[in-house]
Amino acid sequence: MTRDRNQLSALIKQWAQSHSANWQIDNPDLTDQGMQSASHALDWVLKQGYANLDLLSLLNILEKFLQNKKNQGATDGMFCKNCKQFISFAEPNQPDGSLICYTCRQNPYI
Repeated sequence: MTRDRNQLSALIKQWAQSHSANWQIDNPDLTDQGMQSASHALDWVLKQGYANLDLLSLLNILEKFLQNKKNQGATDGMFCKNCKQFISFAEPNQPDGSLICYTCRQNPYI
């Protein structure tokens, strides 16, 4: 995979994961197989009625990515409120505007 394709893959997987915090649909594979796995998991989440597909949020994420590529700026992201790890392309997922990463949400005792 090229670097751009890898980054776009990560963006899409992050967007897919944002549709349901109850299911892990991210796949770290750096091949198209990871995208296929994320696609199948997102299909299941949608068919079960756990989430609705929000293409506008995907468009917003991809637009930010392209703007950063043009500006040669740093990638967007946030630091987890609990473990302080930087998560690329992350957006707030808490009512106070902070981020709690997937690992900390699944196992808050780490």
